[in-house]
Amino acid sequence: MEMKVQITSEVTIKPLSPTPDYLRVHKLSLLDQLAPNTYIPLILFFNSTNQNSISFTSNHLKKSLAATLNHFRPLAGRAKDRHLVDCNDDGATFKEAYVEKDIHTVQREAKVEQLEQLLPCSPYDDFNKLIIRELLAIQINYFACGGIAISVCIHHLIADASSLTTFSESWAAITRGAYDINAGPRYRFDCASVFPPSDSLNLYFDTPEEARNMKHRIVRKRIIFDGSILAALRKKVAHVPQLENPTRYELVAALIWGASMAATRERDGVKDYALGSLVDLRKKVNSPCLEQYIGNIWKWTMVHCSAENIPDYAGLVPKIQKSVRINTSEENWLETNGYLAFLKSAIEQFQNNSKARLFNMSWCKFPYYEIDFGWGKPIWAGCGKTPDTGAYFLDTSDGKGLEAWLGLPDTEMAFFERHLDNVIKHLSPSMPMSRM
Repeated sequence: MEMKVQITSEVTIKPLSPTPDYLRVHKLSLLDQLAPNTYIPLILFFNSTNQNSISFTSNHLKKSLAATLNHFRPLAGRAKDRHLVDCNDDGATFKEAYVEKDIHTVQREAKVEQLEQLLPCSPYDDFNKLIIRELLAIQINYFACGGIAISVCIHHLIADASSLTTFSESWAAITRGAYDINAGPRYRFDCASVFPPSDSLNLYFDTPEEARNMKHRIVRKRIIFDGSILAALRKKVAHVPQLENPTRYELVAALIWGASMAATRERDGVKDYALGSLVDLRKKVNSPCLEQYIGNIWKWTMVHCSAENIPDYAGLVPKIQKSVRINTSEENWLETNGYLAFLKSAIEQFQNNSKARLFNMSWCKFPYYEIDFGWGKPIWAGCGKTPDTGAYFLDTSDGKGLEAWLGLPDTEMAFFERHLDNVIKHLSPSMPMSRM
């Protein structure tokens, strides 16, 4: 499918009122300092804008964005380094584009690389550009059929996927007039008080050098597992001991990890397989106010398999479940030095060349299908990017299935897909699975 995207305008949107001096400095937390050097993108697809003109929609979104930035001032600032953001009101980039395609055709057929055209910036930009680049960028894509896709990119230095969803919800609420812009602060930006930063940090959660050198050889796919596949996977592990009601992420992550290990099993020198997952801590910590924080609130978890003893699918699901179901009451996860020591060890293991690595992040259960700008809820939500070796996981629109946005080296993808197809056919010969 060919998709032409033409940028029609680009402006900078600043907060509605100047940032007062006492809010000019935003201190980054330890988890902000350790965040991946990348943008987090979200693309929301809508059927129409209630037949409003493009001009009306454009002006309304610009005004509501300016009002929203009054409540999210660090997003309109610029990073000085890995310690501070200057809330200087330099603003957010706001682009508009025309797409010569039907929005439903794009949803059915577009490949990951094509969907990247709908983003306002490359999601793979590195940290070296941060000092002169925006932390927030928006692109409004108007389709020939009258549909619209709103793309939001926030840099991981200042927010995680949960914060991205919260910002998008707030902007939508202000746009449709369901948010009291004169109300007091609803969100907190002082994550540094919970996760104190390190003044001498010499550790970044970065893409391994090997992966950076092979980006041009990464194949990116969007794989859709509908509700019937999830039901079959759940049935397959129904009688596994010590497995407690597996989530959709745990079920599909085990399937993808197993297929990935099968694809790399013959690779010379591979002694161990590692799966890393970023886990949102907001709902795992006994602190209701933590959900009000905007920033990075996550923990990196690791699980390993020896090349000499790879479990079958029923054995992989409980291994993943044990790694991601963090019991924060039993660990001193707020202790900076202890957490840094854990991360240093985990990253060294993860980047060891003797290991075949996958990196996953689950966006499941984030309420992006409830985000309403005034013309109805999204018909589809996507992210427009993948990790270089791993997957992002998002809900399908019906909430029953799951989309995996997967990146793998081209030397592995064909073997991976063949193994995945064999597993799915074994579950049910007629079971649907889509790949784009």
